[in-house]
Amino acid sequence: MKNNFISILLISLVIIWGINCKQEDTTPNTDNYNPAQHNHLIKSSRIFGNGGEETVFKCMINSADGNAYYIMYNKNNATSFDVVVGSNGIPVSSSSTSNTANYEIGKIQFDGTKIWNKYTGFSARRINTLPFNSGKLKDAIAAVGHNSNSGFIAVYAEDGQKICEKAVSQINKSVWFNSVKVMRYDANYTYLTALGGLNDTLNHITYPYLANFRLNNSALTLTIESENWFTMLPQEHFVNFELTNEVGTPIIATTNNEDDSKIGAFKISSNNIIIWQQHFNEPNGAIYINMYNKIICDNQRIYLNGVTDDNTKAVSSLGNKWKSGLVMCLDNNGNVQWRQKVSLTKEEEYGNNLLKYGNYLLLTGTHSSYCSLNNDKKCEYSRSNGLISKIDMLSGNIVANYTFGEKNSASGLYNSVIINNAKLLLGGYTNFDSSKGIYQGWLIGVNLSDL
Repeated sequence: MKNNFISILLISLVIIWGINCKQEDTTPNTDNYNPAQHNHLIKSSRIFGNGGEETVFKCMINSADGNAYYIMYNKNNATSFDVVVGSNGIPVSSSSTSNTANYEIGKIQFDGTKIWNKYTGFSARRINTLPFNSGKLKDAIAAVGHNSNSGFIAVYAEDGQKICEKAVSQINKSVWFNSVKVMRYDANYTYLTALGGLNDTLNHITYPYLANFRLNNSALTLTIESENWFTMLPQEHFVNFELTNEVGTPIIATTNNEDDSKIGAFKISSNNIIIWQQHFNEPNGAIYINMYNKIICDNQRIYLNGVTDDNTKAVSSLGNKWKSGLVMCLDNNGNVQWRQKVSLTKEEEYGNNLLKYGNYLLLTGTHSSYCSLNNDKKCEYSRSNGLISKIDMLSGNIVANYTFGEKNSASGLYNSVIINNAKLLLGGYTNFDSSKGIYQGWLIGVNLSDL
């Protein structure tokens, strides 16, 4: 009886222990997978670069002859090649050759065929066309960026030949440009404004910076007429600007803060006076505007886009919040009319660029497609798809989301988005064809009628 009692007691203790004590769960976590849903909408596709070094489309604008100008970051590879689009919309690759380079400016046909390309020798941020349809400046472009500690502006002819250039520097300061526009022009001169930032390297303070240039249309020389850094806005820099159609041509400009704590919107007069300013933040999180973003001024409204931490999402593997795309609508005095986050998953979404189409905004960017979870349920590594979000301009409501890509690679649609003949041409990146996982430039065409 004693032995039976002991056996029963031991069995009972084992059962109780099994109920109250859980063994460590060694079952692998299930991966979160959000497959691309709209590869069938891709009507054309082309890859740039050989996968040996990074290649990414950064910026693209329409040219007057029905083609497009572009900026591409192109590290140690330059040659593009054709690919065949499979039945699922994913390209099937070929091969290419390489050529040492960094930032590339060029002209491209809508099927992806390069007309010409030049390697800039400076970090190119943005390009804009000049308003001439004849002469040496016919369909020319101005490009801005930086070279070492100097802001840089260059003018290229329609065939890619560099016409003139100008570097802007200050003693004990670093200058860079992010955007350029033609403000006005006549038969003799073209007046351009470039915006960016100035860093006081002695005091470690950054300010928004603006420079005005005069281009001699005959001599083809650039002269800096005036410059201004806004010392009342420490630790901010200009990201982009857009012209208004108001008398005196004031501009709408945006800024980032150096610590990503806020973004700014400004209306600035032609003599560089701030008419109004607004700042926006994200409680308990970061907010910023992508370098190549777009500002849209339409019918007394201003549309901006950026990226923000999203406190409703899970904490990322780095301990920060995952981000969502952000679109904002302001009235003509800078007051918020609506604010919309673009969030398809519990992980990362980015809003890179805005485009107006009818009564809608098209936001392009990336969204998380694949997340491998570690034992702490945090994302150990992730993949992404390209994203187009269709947003109603009046209400800010998201009408539809379209995603492009595939599970085993990272893809995204950057700030290279233009419309031509009812077709949307989008430039970005992907690494689905790279054995080393390195980004290649990705150019896809989508019919607007399908969105």
